[in-house]
Amino acid sequence: MQRIDTSRKADIRYVIGSTGAGKSSYVKKEVAGDKRILIFDPDDEYGDIAGMVTVYNATDLLERVKAAKTSDLRIRLVAEGQKAFEFVCDVAFTWTNCTLIAEELADVTKPSFAPPAWGRVVRRGARKRNIRIFATTQRPANADKVIFTQATMIRTGLLGNDTDRKTVASEMDIPASEIGALDELDFLEYHKRGRHLYGGNLKNDIYKKIN
Repeated sequence: MQRIDTSRKADIRYVIGSTGAGKSSYVKKEVAGDKRILIFDPDDEYGDIAGMVTVYNATDLLERVKAAKTSDLRIRLVAEGQKAFEFVCDVAFTWTNCTLIAEELADVTKPSFAPPAWGRVVRRGARKRNIRIFATTQRPANADKVIFTQATMIRTGLLGNDTDRKTVASEMDIPASEIGALDELDFLEYHKRGRHLYGGNLKNDIYKKIN
């Protein structure tokens, strides 16, 4: 485990949107310069990141991370289910000083239940262990609420479900109609520090402050 700098501010980003909204494209762009990356990748979306190591079971993941120790490593576990998800969270918490990408929370968490390993890495890992977190989902109304309370930034693209739009709008302190008006690859981004709202379009590389 590397020495931890607890003076750093948490960086927890919740990236939301229907299929095709550009969630993984955004995350890949943001982590392009990160040297220690750990991904729970049930839909096999992150294999094109340069230098990415792919494993398909917990044993191989653990062996690779242990061998890396404090060295650089980009690795993903292509597996499904809550057990695999929690294992990745546990490994990230122990490894420290890394970027954790957790794909599709609604498949492995519930609105009233955050699995213990996930809750721990979100509540304590971001600042105390310098773990940068990106979490994604298509169905925020069906995922745990801990990520909403801990996220430093919430980014939403197009959402086809009214319940999902209302859930996200409430957390971003905007009318649900603003999310409903989003077009393909449009996004709204709410930064909790300062309560600033940004918007833009991923395809056209538009990014501007709204308030």
